[in-house]
Amino acid sequence: DEGRYGFHHIHAEGRETQPRLLDEGEYKPIEWSRLPELLDLRLRQTGRLAAVLSPHLTVEDAYLLAKYLRSIDDNAVLALGPIPTDGEDERFKNGFTIRAEKCPNRRGVEKVVQHFMQGAVDFDNLLTKIEDGHIDGLWVAGGYKTNWVETETASRFDGLKLLIVQDLFASPLWDRADFHLPAAAFAEREGSFVNIDDRLQSFTWAVRAPAGATQEARLAWRLLNEAGMYNGRRALSQLAADIAYFSAASEIVPNTGIDLKTNLLAEAGA
Repeated sequence: DEGRYGFHHIHAEGRETQPRLLDEGEYKPIEWSRLPELLDLRLRQTGRLAAVLSPHLTVEDAYLLAKYLRSIDDNAVLALGPIPTDGEDERFKNGFTIRAEKCPNRRGVEKVVQHFMQGAVDFDNLLTKIEDGHIDGLWVAGGYKTNWVETETASRFDGLKLLIVQDLFASPLWDRADFHLPAAAFAEREGSFVNIDDRLQSFTWAVRAPAGATQEARLAWRLLNEAGMYNGRRALSQLAADIAYFSAASEIVPNTGIDLKTNLLAEAGA
């Protein structure tokens, strides 16, 4: 499925690989080792927080980042990022469907957002909150294959006191950020995706991220002061304990995945 899992962008020229901090109007390189302390300080000083969680993230990425921001601001707003689509669903007689939706984990990230927000908040809702002055600091966790924010949309973020952008490629939004955080592509991540039929599958990275880029969950793991290095299985266990939708994933996930919907139906009928 080229739309969801095309790999050419992973090795594309122009991928961002140098974390930077905007300092007195100039972007300066910064070491990843310094970022957790500095990010935490700036976020705690900023006020009302929010995050954009891309459908290209794993459920662990989305959960850990949401959990971290809520540890600072109990009312932090979490929004699902834009959903890339191409045409309409194409259905075949044998039951196979090529989805117009071109992202691997809209369903999983949406469920994480709904848990923390007690409902759905989309990208447009968040833009309105920013323009109305209800958000001071924003973390954008992207991972998009292309420049997904045009200049006109990016200008709507100009009123923020703090903008953190973690993504694969530069964009008008990246150019406005206070922090540049190079992200990992889907094949460089460790975690889990949920498909349109509520089947969760876990995986480890297939290729190493380029030097200078890192997965959102690995950074959030450090910001949360979790013990040891990031571990996708441990993160999924935390998530499964906190969010009922993912409860079936509390045990080891087989290679074929787990049907989360079946588990919920069984609990409802018990």
